[in-house]
Amino acid sequence: MSLASVVMNVKFPLSVLIALLIPFCSGRWVDIESQAQIYTLSIAIKDILVFCLPFVVMSFVTACIMLLRWQTLVCLMLLIGAVVISNMMALWLGYAVSTLLIPVIDYPWDGNAQGQEGALCSLWRIHLPVLLTHKQALVVGFVVGIILNIRCHPTLRYVVLLAEDVSAFFLRYICIPLFPFLVLGFSFKLQADFVQQDVPFIFGSTFWLIMLLQMAVILLYFLMAAGFSWRKARFYLWRLFPAAVSAIGTSSSLYSMP
Repeated sequence: MSLASVVMNVKFPLSVLIALLIPFCSGRWVDIESQAQIYTLSIAIKDILVFCLPFVVMSFVTACIMLLRWQTLVCLMLLIGAVVISNMMALWLGYAVSTLLIPVIDYPWDGNAQGQEGALCSLWRIHLPVLLTHKQALVVGFVVGIILNIRCHPTLRYVVLLAEDVSAFFLRYICIPLFPFLVLGFSFKLQADFVQQDVPFIFGSTFWLIMLLQMAVILLYFLMAAGFSWRKARFYLWRLFPAAVSAIGTSSSLYSMP
């Protein structure tokens, strides 16, 4: 893995972090009208992404399953089962930790951290209908992909691959570049509501607890996959570092698909 590829994957989370810090450092020098315009742009970006991303997910899932052979499809089924089991284990572990440790953590919440509700409002709004949810997109893409895997007309194959290329273009050149602007607007909203300054102090201990727990679980999974060999586990972690940085930086695997 080259250093350039690592830098390219770190650049996006770094831009998101800068977008989070800009209102905190310069919010007092930005007038409320400019903040409202930035927040309105963020709301518009969010509405567009919420409308488009289910179709992006469906196109990727459909194309992926359509191109698989039956042996690979069986491996995919096993992989989905393993993901479900690992998610269930993570949920049980998270519930156990939250039940035991969260009540012990003291939250210095005084009621004033919420600030003035509605201090920053959107100037206008794009109301797009929700034609397809993410869960529905996954199911539809999975079913259609299996059908096309069994029997597929060349025209349908071309349409599916074209939709995949369009989705990849949308994610790489539209969605990912616009995401820091989305974060910037909502960060201005938090700063205007006097929440951004207090959240790290109020929920900081919980945040670090969650991060440490996630790192411990991920490290355990990689050690199990490597036969508890630290050298192999470290190699696997390094190979997946760019994708992990993108996923953590966006809090979603959708933006890591390209």
